[in-house]
Amino acid sequence: MSQHFPTATAPLPTGTPQEALSAFSNPLLLPHMRPQLEAIFSRYENGPHLLQALYGNVRTALLGGIQLIFLTSAILMICMIALNALLKDVPLRHGPAPSSEP
Repeated sequence: MSQHFPTATAPLPTGTPQEALSAFSNPLLLPHMRPQLEAIFSRYENGPHLLQALYGNVRTALLGGIQLIFLTSAILMICMIALNALLKDVPLRHGPAPSSEP
């Protein structure tokens, strides 16, 4: 997850167990794994607070990714609108092409 979402695991709280961090490799599975994560973190001192901090980090990372995608899409859309405005207006032909012989 640190490759795709570097802010998700960058400020890891001290005392975070390595076995629990493997669950954070795929943020899409976190809602389904919440009961197992709560069970793992309940064995450690200050575990629920660590889990909430990690969920906050994942939320920040996903939000940053969505904002980056939206910004990139908006810039591309503005560029495409500008290119579309620069296209030459060519009227369409109506009917069959005029023949050169009478």
